[in-house]
Amino acid sequence: MAPDPQPEQPAQAETAQETTQSQPQEAGQHPESEQDPPASPPLPQRHTAVTPGPRAARLQELYARSLKKTLGKIGWDNVAGCYPTVARRAEGVLRQVQGQMVDKLGENPHLLPPSAILAAHLTPALTAHQSQLNARLQTTQSQNALLYDEVRRQREEIRALLDTLEAVVADVRGANDALRPVVDDVAAETRQGIAAVDAANGGRQ
Repeated sequence: MAPDPQPEQPAQAETAQETTQSQPQEAGQHPESEQDPPASPPLPQRHTAVTPGPRAARLQELYARSLKKTLGKIGWDNVAGCYPTVARRAEGVLRQVQGQMVDKLGENPHLLPPSAILAAHLTPALTAHQSQLNARLQTTQSQNALLYDEVRRQREEIRALLDTLEAVVADVRGANDALRPVVDDVAAETRQGIAAVDAANGGRQ
């Protein structure tokens, strides 16, 4: 008779229950990992000097050889032949100038862009001109302020004169309106007075 396998069922049930409990925990961990912010992009690599190719190396070699040959032409013999009088009378000065020229031409050229070189040469002159223009601008602005005040004062004076003139015109019009009803009587009396004076003058004659 075979043994009864029923006592092993509780152990299998516990194992299945632990498996089902661990699955929700793992499922809950996945959203957290999905919500993590993305990693920042890697920094760019530093620029490293690139070895010149065959053509660039050949160009640099040709440039160095040509420069050396050109500087070799500025030797003392050639310079003294170009300036024989100075070489005889001031040999030390000419040698100093020749040495400075060769040293200056032998210096490595800088790598600044043309705009920076142009700005370096023009900045002093432009700064001086800018200061002069700023001084002129300030003087012009002060003069304009004075002229503005003068024009405003004259406008106020003209406005006051116009107000006074309008008041006088209003008074004249009021006087005319007041005299209009009696102007005919005054005119008649004036004519009668003139006629009486004429009659008196005629009777005396």
